[in-house]
Amino acid sequence: MSPHHLGSAAVIHSPPLGIVASAQVNIVGSRYLNKRNTAEADAYATVGFGVGYRTERWELRLDGRRT
Repeated sequence: MSPHHLGSAAVIHSPPLGIVASAQVNIVGSRYLNKRNTAEADAYATVGFGVGYRTERWELRLDGRRT
């Protein structure tokens, strides 16, 4: 009932001021849904992206995720 494989990776650009950005991917491998191992769920991946702008007093961001 646990996935055969799990993985994730991310790249983040986060300076004190200016443009900030991030990208990440998460992978979940196939897994069985019952104790007899007869019902298998497919593997899937999610990806996310973010971009924004940071000043000394505020930060504006736009983030999204696709499953």
